[in-house]
Amino acid sequence: MKPVFFGSVLLFLAVQIWADQWTAQTSGTTNNLYSVSFPGGSDTGYVTGAGGTMLRTVNGGATWTPLVSGTTQPLYSVSSPANKPNDTIYAAGGNGVILKTVNRGTNWTAQTSGTTQTFRFIVFYGPYGTAGGGSGSGSGVGSNTSNGGATWQTSTAGTTLYSMAISNTTAGNVLLAHSMGISKSTDGLTFTSPLTTTYPLYSLQWVGSLAFAVGDLGLMYKSTNNGDNWSSVTSGVTQSLNSTTLFDSSGAFASTGYIAGAGGTLLKTTNTGATWISQTGITTQTLNAIVIPHYSKNFVYAVGNGGLILKGTVGATPVLKAERSPGPQMGITLGGKLWYNLPAASNVEAMLVDPQGRLAWKAAATQQSAGYHEMHFPNRLFSRMSFLEFRAGGFHRVVKLGR
Repeated sequence: MKPVFFGSVLLFLAVQIWADQWTAQTSGTTNNLYSVSFPGGSDTGYVTGAGGTMLRTVNGGATWTPLVSGTTQPLYSVSSPANKPNDTIYAAGGNGVILKTVNRGTNWTAQTSGTTQTFRFIVFYGPYGTAGGGSGSGSGVGSNTSNGGATWQTSTAGTTLYSMAISNTTAGNVLLAHSMGISKSTDGLTFTSPLTTTYPLYSLQWVGSLAFAVGDLGLMYKSTNNGDNWSSVTSGVTQSLNSTTLFDSSGAFASTGYIAGAGGTLLKTTNTGATWISQTGITTQTLNAIVIPHYSKNFVYAVGNGGLILKGTVGATPVLKAERSPGPQMGITLGGKLWYNLPAASNVEAMLVDPQGRLAWKAAATQQSAGYHEMHFPNRLFSRMSFLEFRAGGFHRVVKLGR
């Protein structure tokens, strides 16, 4: 689906409040991309993929810059400690490779993992980290560190490990998705098997007492009691489901979430996973990972084969017909964020007008460079406004907000 253009000739109020706008971003590579992470609190994100591919954005994906990883091994996972804003990032992949940066990806150093098996995930919480994977033929591997990766203790597992989730409420509670189902530990050492499956499960997400797992042939499971019991959920597809993500609202799942998978499969829920609806016509490339940044209430990112990076804007606000063309590419999210791409450096002004036509808020006019920008409105104020007035480089637009 193409992004909303305020500068188009005519737009009617046909866009639904909850419609998603998906745009393909320029990754600069045709290598398959396997993992994406946006540490909380910023628009800085990281993507990893085949051949040691590493990319970084500092502007919400408007531009992606290649990083030198120092390896040609596929990198299947990238993460930061507890997903918090941090200079320290970890990546893991083929041949037992574990990499660490302490300067946001400018330089990476290899860690000694003690194995040549493939790592499928790496998860950190402070100095404590776990990487897991395996050969895919039943043999698995797990590596743990308690000192930020200075040393790793590696052990074998009876099955290939694909994903790990840590409880955000109870220390020591861990869930693992693997080629035989789900395993759970309450101490990080001993595991039980609350769910056994015939086909592998590739992705987990766990917040509060609610957890989701997805996998091969459209498999989907849900737990409402911290992973102790699981029930099957109808996904409506038979393609491999590779990654799942839901909005995290104050330590509990919000209603909206996504699943990405083979052949461009993209599913969305608006009722916390009770039902899932296919998002069609977006791509035919296999999507390997999807994530909602921890800071975001409005954006979702997916990466896949052929260097594909997608950014979804959730719930774009309807717009009126344009008054002037051409104009900057723009959109408004329900959470009160304006995003726009300036074709050239411009002086930018934005104002909110109340239902009586009175000026209620005005951003200070600033000279801004060409490219992608975002502007956050005061949330409580934005919800009561009727119009947004935007000026940039001679372009003037008045937008009726979806009230």
